[in-house]
Amino acid sequence: LLLLSGAAPEMTLEAPKERNPPFGGRFQRRRVGAVSPGHGTSSASTDVPPTEEDDEQLARRLQEEVEASGAMSDAEVAALAMQLDELDGFADPSLLAAQFQEYDEKFTMDDAEKWNGHGDLMHSPFSREHLSLEKMDPVTLYSVGHGDMLEKDFWEMLQCHSIRVLYDIRPTDYRGEFHSRHQRFSIASLRGQCRARGVFFKSMPIGRESAYGTLAHVRSDEGRHTLVELAWQAKRKRTAFLGSEELWKDDNRQVIAEELVKAGHEVQHVRSDGSTEKHLPGIQYPDWLLREEDRLKLLEKKRQAGEAGEKVHKSRLERSSEAVAARLARPTDELDAMTELRLAANQRELVVAQRKLARYQRLADEKGLLANKVLKNVPEWVREDALKQAQWVAAKKKEKADAEGVKEDLEKDILEQPLSLPHADGEELPGAEVEESTAAATSVDAARISVASPETEPRQRKGRWARSREVARASTEDPGES
Repeated sequence: LLLLSGAAPEMTLEAPKERNPPFGGRFQRRRVGAVSPGHGTSSASTDVPPTEEDDEQLARRLQEEVEASGAMSDAEVAALAMQLDELDGFADPSLLAAQFQEYDEKFTMDDAEKWNGHGDLMHSPFSREHLSLEKMDPVTLYSVGHGDMLEKDFWEMLQCHSIRVLYDIRPTDYRGEFHSRHQRFSIASLRGQCRARGVFFKSMPIGRESAYGTLAHVRSDEGRHTLVELAWQAKRKRTAFLGSEELWKDDNRQVIAEELVKAGHEVQHVRSDGSTEKHLPGIQYPDWLLREEDRLKLLEKKRQAGEAGEKVHKSRLERSSEAVAARLARPTDELDAMTELRLAANQRELVVAQRKLARYQRLADEKGLLANKVLKNVPEWVREDALKQAQWVAAKKKEKADAEGVKEDLEKDILEQPLSLPHADGEELPGAEVEESTAAATSVDAARISVASPETEPRQRKGRWARSREVARASTEDPGES
């Protein structure tokens, strides 16, 4: 009021002293327009808000900080520009359709590959429809073989490459069983060894006799499904497939490696010392692989005819009382039937185990004390299967004995048949006509015998019959010499 009235012009107001705020200079407000002491005319000193220039500088500084903290790379800028162009309608519709189709295929493949690792990957119809070896992402697999290696050396070889998944693809016989040269590499032993070391083990044989060898089996749906499952495992963990021989060129796993490489994957053959050899496509298969299918088909026909197994002739030493006493003194192998059934990992292995136990029980009932293996804790249905097998074997033996008896009777009738053929008027045919008629009758009888017994070879029978005819003709023509 005094200043406004002008009553005390000599009085001046001093600028208030600035006080440091309790939170430091960071939170001080900027003050402008403070009047210095000793000025003639003064006005009230008040806090003035920031000017427009200060707002622009602050906004520019904040923008620089944001750009410095989250700067976009050139690739991101290019992708953003392409996306903006697509949104503006400058992209080709066909390219967009192809891109969306690729996305759909990728999502479909991801859905088809959903599997918990138990059972079979290709058991689902959706997986069988959309999964294929050629469409899967390229992976690297390892090929290993045990041969005559020791168990310690074998696992050291696998540890050199950190193998976590082991697939057993060794072929089996017509019963579905695998017989290893060494007990340490049997399926049951390998499964226990893998379980102790934390390695996933699965037996999926490729090249069994019922599938007519490796080349024929790998072309089937079952073989292709096994290869797809191998690629699925290799995409997630280091995976190896196991063969019987130490060298891959002497083993059937070279076929699996060739198929995987042709589909775009990589296969490394692991040697016994841990070194690897990359598999190159276009190898030449050996003759024993190329002829395996024909050989197994012929073996199957012989087995169905009962001629597959050659009769073993034991020596006098093996049939001696000392050898029999030694076999009786040898302790028999006792197998727990329930343990063998629990070791089956899937339905296929369970069926093979059931047939094997029934066969062991049948042989134990037949041989008695001379049986090599005896079962304990045998379920009742295993005994019933053993009884059915024994009845089937007895029926087959009877059929074979009857066929041999019929064959012997026919041969006897042929030998006892008279050589002179009567004429229509009751007279005997002369010399040349007798020989022609005899040859005709012999050919008719040979054809009749070949039709009645198809298992025998006509060429061998024809030669034997001809010799018999010659002996009988000689005895008829010259009874004194006979």
